[in-house]
Amino acid sequence: MPSIVKPLSVPVNITSGANTIFDATIASVTNTGTVPESIIVVETAGEVFVSPGATIYVEKESSHSLTAAGAAAAVWATKIAYRA
Repeated sequence: MPSIVKPLSVPVNITSGANTIFDATIASVTNTGTVPESIIVVETAGEVFVSPGATIYVEKESSHSLTAAGAAAAVWATKIAYRA
């Protein structure tokens, strides 16, 4: 059975600064660029790289912010509900 993703917010470009993504606990993050980009959970300094053109799912505390500041292209994050 495929994964099910339910969008719960509009996408936010996190290259322009940190954002809680509408208080999300799970966010879909898409790198639209052509190089890997760093995604950071600001409050924990947790970091992961997203491949060019890839989408990942990040679980975080609702009050924590995601950022991709300094990315070469837009990195979009959307609050989602997810079920495998």
